[in-house]
Amino acid sequence: MWFATLEKLKLDAMKMPCNVRTRWNSTYDMLEFAVQHRMAINDIAGNKAANLRRYELCDEEWKIAEQLCEMLKVRVSHFSETNRNKQKLMFATCRFSKT
Repeated sequence: MWFATLEKLKLDAMKMPCNVRTRWNSTYDMLEFAVQHRMAINDIAGNKAANLRRYELCDEEWKIAEQLCEMLKVRVSHFSETNRNKQKLMFATCRFSKT
């Protein structure tokens, strides 16, 4: 159903990345994918035959998802290129991903 929906919406066929505890930015990758594929996700969640209506997000929940995605976005230009700052950023993102 997912790939048929992507084809119907003329989107590239791809799967959503998984949230992996040991991959420090996977939460962002998954959330960014969801926000970018909102139309396809809404189409499937709203499809009664798919039996996924309980997972359908309202506009306010999508807005929160977009805000969280923006918060998790890594902005390397805002940090110096030292390994210490990179390690701090990775630790913070990993910590946030676990909650």
